Amino acid sequence: MLLFLLLALGISGVFLLGTQRLLQTGWQTYVKPLVADYVDRLTAELGSPPDVAKARALVQRLPLALRIEGPLVQLDTDPGHLRHWRDQNRDAQDWTFSRSSADGHRIHFALAAPPDGLRTRLFGWLTLAALLALTATAYLTVWKLLRPLGDITAGVEAFGRGQFDKPIRVRRRDELGELSERINTMAGSLKGMLDAKRALLLAMSHELRSPLTRARVNAELLDDTPERSALLRDLGEMRDLITSLLESERLANVAQGHSALQAEPTDLAALARDVAAG
Repeated sequence: MLLFLLLALGISGVFLLGTQRLLQTGWQTYVKPLVADYVDRLTAELGSPPDVAKARALVQRLPLALRIEGPLVQLDTDPGHLRHWRDQNRDAQDWTFSRSSADGHRIHFALAAPPDGLRTRLFGWLTLAALLALTATAYLTVWKLLRPLGDITAGVEAFGRGQFDKPIRVRRRDELGELSERINTMAGSLKGMLDAKRALLLAMSHELRSPLTRARVNAELLDDTPERSALLRDLGEMRDLITSLLESERLANVAQGHSALQAEPTDLAALARDVAAG
């Protein structure tokens, strides 16, 4: 979410800077001559010396604020607004909003204040709310698009542990859905190979037990010689190896994994004491 907020702020900043640059270069280049000519016409309309009645009529007709300074006429149609407007617009002199009449009067023109100052702030808050809403919508959309990645990650981790009983859920019929189906197919193939290997080991172990038992019985009937003892010892090792294989496969079936059984000496008394203490 933080990434999307930063992205939204970055886009807004680039848009505002680009718009400001566009207004300062291209827009003002075209509008400045028109505004200068219009201000000249308004100054001529006011006359010399400026006619107060015409100035007030002009302010009523157009969204303008006027301030006239001179030896004969002193007029400010919106006290304080023009000075505030000039403070907020440092480049006002580039727009030539001030004119001097032939009789020594100085006429300043400015855009009038909006009738409702809260309207501008409300528009700003609405714009910010719309931006946040769009950001949240984009985040939810991308989260929904990438949601199958979480299922794929969980499924691959389960397959890595040997748990093939629950395939990856296919949510959509797109590229990620196709990827999920292919991973499920691969997992099914792996499960088949592991089951085949396990079945082969179990079959071999069971098949070897019968001839191994017969061989041990036959060895027991021989005379007590060093060769007989060595043969019985080798047969015992083969029996233990087969038993380990069978136990390993049984544990693998229970744990749904594919780790081999690691046999090691254990003190049964100490193990019983630990279990009782725990």
